[in-house]
Amino acid sequence: VIGAWCRSRPKGPLVSAVGAAGTFEWLPAPETPKPWDDVDLSEDQERVLRGILARVAGDVKFTENAQKLLMDRLGYAPRLLVHETRKLVAAHVDNTVDEALVTALCFPKERSLEAVKDAVFARRPAPILDLLAAVEAGIPVRDWRGQLVTAEGVSNVIAGQVGLLCQQMLYLRRFAVRIGMEREITPERTSEKRWYPYQFKNGIGPTLLEHLKDDAPSPIKAPGKKPMSLFALGHLFKGASRWADGDLVDALARFGEMEPGLRGGMASEELSVWLARALGNTPQRGS
Repeated sequence: VIGAWCRSRPKGPLVSAVGAAGTFEWLPAPETPKPWDDVDLSEDQERVLRGILARVAGDVKFTENAQKLLMDRLGYAPRLLVHETRKLVAAHVDNTVDEALVTALCFPKERSLEAVKDAVFARRPAPILDLLAAVEAGIPVRDWRGQLVTAEGVSNVIAGQVGLLCQQMLYLRRFAVRIGMEREITPERTSEKRWYPYQFKNGIGPTLLEHLKDDAPSPIKAPGKKPMSLFALGHLFKGASRWADGDLVDALARFGEMEPGLRGGMASEELSVWLARALGNTPQRGS
């Protein structure tokens, strides 16, 4: 194979080195389906992906349904397939990966920016970094209206949302202290069983909403905007309880340093570094 390949292509240092080693196998990239073809993967693309999966999986068996589901969710994304396959191999049971394991561990083919808020509240950068990787891999990502997000704009959209959430949480934490709710905005309190219906919905929440109306405008109640719903406020309150003032101040300070980089050619990389540092910090105690 290598001899025929080298004879049919221009000479150069790389060709000479590979020719001397004699270990090259030419695998042309498969063509993508035509726009009018109603398929996710062409036969050539599926063949390449199955070959990659088999090499990475090694002795671990993937059921036919597991393979189909994995490729359907990821689309033609060889690098992402390698990453997801390694994750599934590490989690296999009885040397087999089935459809249930793929469903439990792999992200759906279409991501949504709805995941950003929960990731910030839980201080988990991984779901947001996955969104950035998905966009760059050509996997559809949708915003809150269900519209597709472009690769060029996703970094700014995510950065704006995370930055605003950090502002809102810092404001809410300090506002809670001001009105005597310092003991309520702690992870110990908000993690209590049925905290929202028993503690927040009919107690803390309505009182907090009234105080917030009096303090408007604020990061939570912008001019001309409707007041936050009680459910959304409870979600924000619980998320803020998992942070400390110092962490939020540090995240916002680093955001100011990172923000100019979003206008350059390394927007995704700049945002990824900031997210990993801000959301990956160990929660502090106190302020």
